[in-house]
Amino acid sequence: MNKGVMTEWSSAEDLVGKLEVGDLLEFKSDSLIGDLSPKHWAVYMGIHKGEHTVGHLVTKDDLFSTMFFSGSIEGCTGIRIHCLFKYSKKFKCRINNSSDHKLVPRPVNDIVSFIFKNEGDSLYNLLFYNCESFAKLARYDFPVSEQSFQLSSVIGGASLFFLTKIPLLTGILFTYGYYKMTEFIRNFLWSI
Repeated sequence: MNKGVMTEWSSAEDLVGKLEVGDLLEFKSDSLIGDLSPKHWAVYMGIHKGEHTVGHLVTKDDLFSTMFFSGSIEGCTGIRIHCLFKYSKKFKCRINNSSDHKLVPRPVNDIVSFIFKNEGDSLYNLLFYNCESFAKLARYDFPVSEQSFQLSSVIGGASLFFLTKIPLLTGILFTYGYYKMTEFIRNFLWSI
């Protein structure tokens, strides 16, 4: 297992030589919103039935492109095991085990058996239990999602904007809220 590794963004084909079972994979699209675009998370499970596989939390119509870009999370199907290359065709990916410096990864066999045991479960909540939460729960036995905290800040800022119609104040409060939430996450992880 690659401890503490975070690679550059690349294709899955370029990354596969570096992958070890239990690694967290982060996927992104080449969208117009750059680093703010939603990311999808999965756990590399090694080769099963002749294919490089990942375990992840997906939606009915398959994968995060539907979940984030259609605006619908209706019909979620939950934890699935898919071929890495079939999934990653449209997306860049990287190994992101950056939480290893604060959280202790489970043994590889425990990670893989956790995913197989929970395959088919359909828990999903964009704010509280998403693909990042699942991937980190599988690796660390601790469900944490920075995306959830970021999304909460965005929702809070948008709500304030529509309620108050004061864009400057909204921008200031959104920025402050995002900063404080990020600071909270980092402090929380450092305290573990």
